[in-house]
Amino acid sequence: MILALVTLALTAHAADPHAAGVAPEVALSRLVDGNRRYIADKPIHPGQRAADRTRVSKGQTPHTMVLTCADSRVGPELLFDQGLGDLFVVRAAGNNVDDHLVASLEYAEEHLGSRLLVVMGHTACGAVKAAATTPAGTSAGSPSLDALVADIQTCMGPLTPAQLKDPTLRDAVHANAVGAGKALLAESPLLRHAVETGHLQVVPAVYDLASGFVTFDAPLQASPSTGPTPAHEAAAPAAAKPAQGDDHGATHGEAPHH
Repeated sequence: MILALVTLALTAHAADPHAAGVAPEVALSRLVDGNRRYIADKPIHPGQRAADRTRVSKGQTPHTMVLTCADSRVGPELLFDQGLGDLFVVRAAGNNVDDHLVASLEYAEEHLGSRLLVVMGHTACGAVKAAATTPAGTSAGSPSLDALVADIQTCMGPLTPAQLKDPTLRDAVHANAVGAGKALLAESPLLRHAVETGHLQVVPAVYDLASGFVTFDAPLQASPSTGPTPAHEAAAPAAAKPAQGDDHGATHGEAPHH
């Protein structure tokens, strides 16, 4: 019976790449619940058995796309307590946006049915620090690093002296995640159309390395504007809270202070 249902789902997805898509609100709740388990040190490690390897070998229908940093301390499958085939993860230093990355996300949205895209930065990001501290007209060390720094500076926008003094660079990281999300929508007509039609939600987020919390913003709106949102004007994020009893509902509002 279970095998028949799996076969039916795969057949439906082959006929319509959007048919298998999990609603973005449902996908986000899975991430919030998984992050709570991770914070509480009670992960369930789903989707990691031999049967799961067999299942995903036949195809993939990830419920969420994650654009995040290449930092070794940031593992989306771990911090969201997800399994094989759950997340379509694309990584680059400072969650920087380029053509190859955009193409990867377009593929997941168009052909795999993913309906939630989380653009996630993290506290104490080295790439963001380089962008925040490299003076104009100076080199970050190589042409490739200079290009990366310039892109992040564009996404991040101007920062105040107080924001630069924060060792976690949280405001800068948040502004860069928002800016990267807007850059994706500006550069990809396919993703922008998916947002405009309500099929896709693009949600900026920040992962706190020390606490394990992931805070989520409200979904971005598709618009002609391509500029980043300054950190002090960014929307108040929604925070995942540690698991307590059987409460697994998402909590929205101001991010917790640590």
